[in-house]
Amino acid sequence: MIRTHYTIQLESYLSHCSGEGDLFVDMDIRTDAVGLPIISGRAIKGLLRESMEETLERQRKPSEEIDRYFGIGGFDGSTQALKFVSNAVIDSYSETFEELSTNGVASYEMKELYTKVISQTRIGEKGTAADGSLRFTRVIDHLKLSALHFYIDSEEDLEKSELFRSTLLNLRAMGLNRNRGLGAIRVSFVASEPLSPIISDELTITEKMNVTVRLEAPLLLPKKSGDQNTTYVDDSIGGNVLLGALAYRYLSKGGSAKDADFLNAFVYGGLSFSALTKNGA
Repeated sequence: MIRTHYTIQLESYLSHCSGEGDLFVDMDIRTDAVGLPIISGRAIKGLLRESMEETLERQRKPSEEIDRYFGIGGFDGSTQALKFVSNAVIDSYSETFEELSTNGVASYEMKELYTKVISQTRIGEKGTAADGSLRFTRVIDHLKLSALHFYIDSEEDLEKSELFRSTLLNLRAMGLNRNRGLGAIRVSFVASEPLSPIISDELTITEKMNVTVRLEAPLLLPKKSGDQNTTYVDDSIGGNVLLGALAYRYLSKGGSAKDADFLNAFVYGGLSFSALTKNGA
């Protein structure tokens, strides 16, 4: 297993929305428990997959490589090359998180440190702002925070893969309103290191349990298909989605991605979920 470190260089405002807002902001950014900006590994993995699809299409090559790197949705992911994509966080994240948690700094204070609120409106037919179109969006200010860092655990050396290097070069924007001047980025390789095998051959699936996920509000997990004006969802939820949600919950509570428990459970296969289906269908 090889861990490859990357840097996301921010070259414009970044609107990586959490889906939440408040009285003053219509769309807020995603932050962790103490207010530090964070981009989920699941979002990064999705962007990488999208970028690889574009790269293969441009090179007129078959798309089988996508399944090799990212797996097939709803199937066993043990054969996919990319085992884990970490969240993108600030430099010295663990130390900063611990210090802020200990000192009890309010999360909104941290938001103000790295972000800015911008306003956008829609121009009507008469050349003036349309009624009710004014929106306020919180963005990560690239002048205050120039870069975020993440890593990928993979079974192959990604730096030796011409396709993956081309995929990173092709990934030049992320977040909301990418076609309106927001979210310009540049992803660059930092370093790679071999990981010692923490999981022994004795770690096998020895116990199964049934899990019920009860929805208490409408749930939107979009899939990539259909026209651009409609969001489509699957009939089931992939097991990796639940696995990723639990991993994010673990990290947002102060856990470290370097913990042996985290690696055992979420990276090397200690936990495995089948797809979640309606009423167990």
